[in-house]
Amino acid sequence: MVRPIKHLLDKKYELTPDLDLDSLPLNALQSVSKGISDKLKKAGINTIPELANASVDLKVEGISKKEIKKAISYAQDVMKHANEPGIQEGIMPLEEMLDKKREKTPHNELAGLELESIQGLTKTDAAKIRQANIGSTIQELARSSIDSLKSAGLSDYKAGRIFDFATMIMTYAEPELVVEPELVVEPEPVVEPEPVVTRTYTDKNVGIDNLVIYITILGFAIVLILILLFITM
Repeated sequence: MVRPIKHLLDKKYELTPDLDLDSLPLNALQSVSKGISDKLKKAGINTIPELANASVDLKVEGISKKEIKKAISYAQDVMKHANEPGIQEGIMPLEEMLDKKREKTPHNELAGLELESIQGLTKTDAAKIRQANIGSTIQELARSSIDSLKSAGLSDYKAGRIFDFATMIMTYAEPELVVEPELVVEPEPVVEPEPVVTRTYTDKNVGIDNLVIYITILGFAIVLILILLFITM
């Protein structure tokens, strides 16, 4: 995911079609002022595509390493929008939304930061927001709306930008919901007992068994008679 295009470009250029983004001037980037743009041109970098392909180790007189790195990062995101129209947008890095003094704030303390902690929100604007009873912390600001900020006296552009920043900062502030995996207990296998074969006697079975007995006795009797006859002879 990349930064939202409206937070990459200066207000004047934020509605530029994706296919025309690569032709914008360097100072169309929010991270590139006119002064930085002029210095980059002197170093041979004249377009956003050229800046996007520059090394983060690029050294330009009068531009800090942090400014160079941020400018290149913005240019790269703009080119992603240019090359992949409709690409899914993410959220801004925390250090790009908070005042320098607050950018290292632990995530669990972000919600309670004062309004002035947001980059671009002046003390005057913060005072207007408080006077309108919108809130005095980033969390309260994120729960408001762009319209309420506009009614407090902020311009359309600033109201949208500040509200977006507050909302994205709260994304970092909200604790992640860790869902414990449900313990699934496998039932013990049921061992089916071996079937017991039982013989069921019916009247027919009984009759057959009796017949076998009679025949056996008769056989013994005949044998016995024959033996007696043989002896008496």
